[in-house]
Amino acid sequence: GRFAEETALLERLSWLYPTRLLILESLASARERAGELAVADELYLTLAERGRYQPYLLGRAANYFLRRADRNLAVKLWQQVAVLQPQDRDVRALVRRLQEGGEAHPEVKLATDEERRRLADSLPTVDGALRQGVLDRTHLRLYQNGAHVLRRTVAILVREEGAGTPLDFAFTYDSHLEEAVVSRAEILRQDGTVAPATEMGDLSLSSDEYNLYYDLRQMVVSFADLEAGDLAVVTYEIEADPSVLGGPFSGVVWFQEDYAKANVELAITLPAGKELYSNIGPAEEAGRVHQTIDDGDTERTWRFGIEALAAEENEPFPPGPFERSLFVHYSTMETWEQFARWYATVIAHVGGLDAAMERLLERVTTGTGEPRAIAESIARFVADEIRYVGLELGVHGLQPYPPQEVFARGFGDCKDKSLLCVTLLEAAGIEARLVVVPTLPRGTVELTPGSPSVFNHAIVYLPSWDIYFDPTARYLGLGILPWQNQGANALIVEADKPQQVVLPVAPYSETVARFELTVTPTDGGDLAVSGTLTFGGQFAWRLLGAMEQQGSWNNTVESYLSSVLPVVEIVAVSERVERGQSPAVIVDVEGLWRQQGSGGVQLLPDGNAAFALVKRPERRLPLVFGYPYQHDFIITFEPGTLTFPDGGFDASQSEDAAWRVAVESLDQGRTQVHVRFEQRARRIAVERYQEYRSLVVRYQEALTRLKGIRGGP
Repeated sequence: GRFAEETALLERLSWLYPTRLLILESLASARERAGELAVADELYLTLAERGRYQPYLLGRAANYFLRRADRNLAVKLWQQVAVLQPQDRDVRALVRRLQEGGEAHPEVKLATDEERRRLADSLPTVDGALRQGVLDRTHLRLYQNGAHVLRRTVAILVREEGAGTPLDFAFTYDSHLEEAVVSRAEILRQDGTVAPATEMGDLSLSSDEYNLYYDLRQMVVSFADLEAGDLAVVTYEIEADPSVLGGPFSGVVWFQEDYAKANVELAITLPAGKELYSNIGPAEEAGRVHQTIDDGDTERTWRFGIEALAAEENEPFPPGPFERSLFVHYSTMETWEQFARWYATVIAHVGGLDAAMERLLERVTTGTGEPRAIAESIARFVADEIRYVGLELGVHGLQPYPPQEVFARGFGDCKDKSLLCVTLLEAAGIEARLVVVPTLPRGTVELTPGSPSVFNHAIVYLPSWDIYFDPTARYLGLGILPWQNQGANALIVEADKPQQVVLPVAPYSETVARFELTVTPTDGGDLAVSGTLTFGGQFAWRLLGAMEQQGSWNNTVESYLSSVLPVVEIVAVSERVERGQSPAVIVDVEGLWRQQGSGGVQLLPDGNAAFALVKRPERRLPLVFGYPYQHDFIITFEPGTLTFPDGGFDASQSEDAAWRVAVESLDQGRTQVHVRFEQRARRIAVERYQEYRSLVVRYQEALTRLKGIRGGP
């Protein structure tokens, strides 16, 4: 009843404070409530014009004109809000409703259920397949403010063999920057009925076992009680806020799954003026992907598609996914040089060493002026004293924490430890650079276009000696890398002169397992076994990790020996470690030889793995080992144990592997068996697989012929 007084007061305030648009909005609302709609129309139009960059005020004006039944003007104003807040799902949904069903993303053809069923009926049958992908359509849209949206719809057909088998559909998202919503998860039955997914939820991808904690989460949609002919349909959206680091809009979209797919499409839309760069791999499959570009007045869309796609190859010891699974790696940054220069700004932290860091440098430099010794001391400190714990939360999934903070708290992830190591080395006058790496389990990775999406590790480069160091690998000295890094393409991060490099691969002779055992008779008639096992290189590094797990070391050794010599029962184990540039683990063992009568001397656990691998008559993928290695077994049999009356010698070699089996008669009735296996190549090419297979088969046959007889002369 006091509208007149309120309106007069607001008029006065609006005159006194003409830039205060909230007062203008209150005045327009008062005029509307007073029934002065013509005046309210003018005020709300003024509000929309003067508040055209303020979503709240635009929304207030849009709602007013919607109440006034001016639907077109309301839609126009809400569209302005959507431009200002492109990641706001509710605004986009409202615009769609106001447009009476218009698509928010017209570039994505969201198939109708009728189209999904028609496509499913047209699929050729894949023998033995549990399921087949009917369609997989993804659209990524980047907005001017750096926000982006992913929308994907997938339909999967259940085949006869897959009836009753549960189906899980999963995708990951970054909970710090992104919001994920599943808008549809249903089963379309052949009779036309629709059933909801059995279960849906998300889980953290953090790992307590490896002390790594992420914002990354995985959304899982589960379908059960599936029948032949059912279509499992999932549609989801991921909305991402702009990154405060200002990096490239980039990522990797994987096309292949463990089932065959059809009608796979990817569309990426950028504002006009922005360019998209992409790499399709593996290279031999890139030609199968159709590519087009659609130009519009305000945006540009890149499209990638393939009509039919086989299931991802699955063979033992395969190369990483970048070599065996079809993908599109995209980025708004063209080259790896641009990425390295940008990342150099991300890792550049202002501030020098604090007092505690200076005291450390004083301690490691006292008494020696030798730069290499100083570098070793700093490297050992960072590797051994700074625990490997990753808090990859927020921007720190990509940006290291300040070195002073990492030093003070005593832990960090790979990039934290590497940047701390670089900082300390350079403070000591030793040139050092941070290196980013896509590790071996990912496969050989092409580093163009420029993008952080392909990298998952960081290490250190020391130009003075042209060597690398991994601060997460305890026990390994400067110049010795864990097997996961060896042979990888990598980037030396530097603002002025970034470099792409291939990390060195250690020869097989540096990773050695040498068994020197003696078998002697006992008074009770048993055969006693004693001797020394020496592990070097990658073998030693892996065993040292096992030794850190309290209570599991003895079991680890016994399990290993039982696979090497299943006829030996271990009675006692003791170990020692020889530190140095490359550590060695030396294990003294005692046991009993339980084999009765004659039998083969089974030796190599990795050899046994190779035996299993070469049972495959052919391969479609290269055979990839973690690292090349050498096994030496020297077993001396005393009189009264086992004899090998026929003696014998056999050997075979190629560029990929070599082996030697020899039996030698020694003095005083002793016999010595010497077996060596060299896995010289880390990677066996498909065209060399038959030669490698033949070599390993001959090696297996040679071991089978290695028979010992109990007792004897």
